[in-house]
Amino acid sequence: MLQSIKEIATIEKKCMDFLPKVSRTFAISINKLPKKQRKVILVSYLFCRILDTIEDSSGVSIPLRAKMLLNFKKSFVDKKYLKPFLKSCQSLKGIEDHLKLCLDFPQVLVLFDSFSSLDKNIIQKWVFVMADGMKKFIEKYPKGLRIKTLEEYHDYCFIVAGTVGHLLTDYWNSLYHFKNYGELNDASKKFAIALQSINIIKDIQSDLHIENNIYLPKAYFEQYETSIQKFITLEKNNSFPIMENWLSYCKENLTFSLEKYFFQLPFFCFSVKLFCIVPLLFAFATWHKINNFYQQNGYIADNIKISRKSVKKLFLFSRLCIFSNFFTKKIIKDIFQNKYIDD
Repeated sequence: MLQSIKEIATIEKKCMDFLPKVSRTFAISINKLPKKQRKVILVSYLFCRILDTIEDSSGVSIPLRAKMLLNFKKSFVDKKYLKPFLKSCQSLKGIEDHLKLCLDFPQVLVLFDSFSSLDKNIIQKWVFVMADGMKKFIEKYPKGLRIKTLEEYHDYCFIVAGTVGHLLTDYWNSLYHFKNYGELNDASKKFAIALQSINIIKDIQSDLHIENNIYLPKAYFEQYETSIQKFITLEKNNSFPIMENWLSYCKENLTFSLEKYFFQLPFFCFSVKLFCIVPLLFAFATWHKINNFYQQNGYIADNIKISRKSVKKLFLFSRLCIFSNFFTKKIIKDIFQNKYIDD
């Protein structure tokens, strides 16, 4: 059933109002985009958040979650699959606002259906890759995720984050026709993995103890004759080489993302550059705070975040970063000198 322009606008406003409840970082970035881009990326993000909520509901049976992921995809083509999808949502576990978003999936779909065929094809392509990949991993590890190798870690990060990088790059390329699209598309995967790696290390305690998931590769710990459980113990331990090497790996990915993606975006793409630099600055700041904590305490605390005061400072400077790579490098150097990090 076709929706009126007024109904579409009402749904869009509802989605925008709901966005900060499910994402602090992307709510800031999405809200600053031009209207057309904002709508497309808003819907893309909400679809991904719904899939993430399904994947994270470890207390729900694997067959039910797998069926939900299939019905999610089928609902794009035939709305009759919305009914069984919404019925299954009643069984999901997790953050209340995330669960409410799943129940609002039909309205997000209405907004999606108002887009051009080109925009819909880009979104649907990568959202489906994400859904299929999540289904593969939850079926492979029915008792909780246990990544075995660095290659598998990259595969997982591609599914939950790299797909988003490709989606965004494909969408922006449809608007700006990047001359260096190939290079940006290649770098987008590593950009997304860099951001995902920070989230993983930040939430390592709750991922293990609440969701029973271990994302860091088992093989990585075996090199040091230790285990993930010892690594995150709330006691000083001998895992400094492990942590320092993994944090170096995360920092290298962030630096690569800055140099090979953000710095390579055309100068005139101001909204795209602002959208990208905000989470990147937040990630550098979070990395620095995690690293400081570990160096001082010898263990990883749960859910280390930068303060709202730091967020405001960094967002203020992000507007200047879109005009100057030199200034961007200076801001990141200042982050490492604790100038914008508040406890």
